[in-house]
Amino acid sequence: MLAFRRVAYSLSTLLIAQLVSVPAFSESLPSELKQSVAFIGDTAAGRPLGTGFFVMVSTGNTGYGYFVTAKHVLQQCADDGTNCRWHSALGIRLNTNDGSSQVVPLPIVTSGANKTVFFHKDESVDIAVIPVHLDHVKFQHKYIPVEWLLPTDRESKLKEGMEVFFQGLFTPYLGYRRNSPITRFGRIALLTDEKIQFTQNAPPQRLHLLEMASFGGNSGSPVFLLGDPAQAGTVVISVRPKIYLIGVMKGTYRDVNRLIAIETAVTPASLSSMGIAAVVPSQYLSEIIYSKELKNSRRNGT
Repeated sequence: MLAFRRVAYSLSTLLIAQLVSVPAFSESLPSELKQSVAFIGDTAAGRPLGTGFFVMVSTGNTGYGYFVTAKHVLQQCADDGTNCRWHSALGIRLNTNDGSSQVVPLPIVTSGANKTVFFHKDESVDIAVIPVHLDHVKFQHKYIPVEWLLPTDRESKLKEGMEVFFQGLFTPYLGYRRNSPITRFGRIALLTDEKIQFTQNAPPQRLHLLEMASFGGNSGSPVFLLGDPAQAGTVVISVRPKIYLIGVMKGTYRDVNRLIAIETAVTPASLSSMGIAAVVPSQYLSEIIYSKELKNSRRNGT
């Protein structure tokens, strides 16, 4: 069972050391970054469902850890996106320090005094935040500092063409003994102040669109920007770019293609990826983490 409590943090479990200096584009990404990612699965059916990642808010020497994922990963819905209900048996697959992995139960309580999952006040925002602390002696994991979330003043400086990447579940190979997140790269394809309808039955919502291949299992993955948007278009000497968390992976747009069918009243269709992924902006994650509800929880030491 996950432990829900505050802890004294250390640099060994926090990725803060990478905040100022990260590799240039021609070099590899920090290997420890993958340790901030874990996989969510249906423990009853024994199948993987999606991805989540760890974020920490620090106050003095006390750290408050959170597990972040896409809200829809925690739900079972009909094919048309309606009649959703919460999964009853979920678990997080975590790497252990002995070289293996373990599935830890993930309790889903969305209301009441024992609430474990927190959402945005706008119900269309596809993000879920779960307070959590894991034993760093047993589990090999890292927390992304909340300072990595793209600041509001820099979000306005994002431009199409900027390089991004995410790390998440690759369903054909999630790792036999341990989690092995895949890294996919792409570019920002569309930024707009209009809300976008992601699926036919979903309400329009604010999204960033990326030219990036996403697939089942990537939902809930952290999406990062390579570089500082405030420095875009300038030449910076001897300063390596920062990494910013710009959002949470929602999923990929799909193109419906009719198939030729003979003597049938039903028209079959195939689904193919359009090569465009949708990301929920990190601004919404910040608004959940700094909501009155979670701030009161940290103030009360819970």
